[in-house]
Amino acid sequence: MEAIRNLVPEGLPMSLQVIGATLLLGIIYSYITTERPSPNFPLISVRGLSPRKSFGLHIREVVQEGLRQVGRVVMPTS
Repeated sequence: MEAIRNLVPEGLPMSLQVIGATLLLGIIYSYITTERPSPNFPLISVRGLSPRKSFGLHIREVVQEGLRQVGRVVMPTS
């Protein structure tokens, strides 16, 4: 416990310590984990992009492709 106290500058408010620890744990968690989607949830990508980039950049196409894959009627876009 003493080693942890030596890492934090003296006089740093507890709220900043908690925020810093939360950010650090979030960053560590994001590096440890990878995309692990549910096995029953299809990943759809368009235009040769990753599913995440496809969703972010071309959401309308991704939704239409998803509906097409499950056999629902796709309405044309204007």
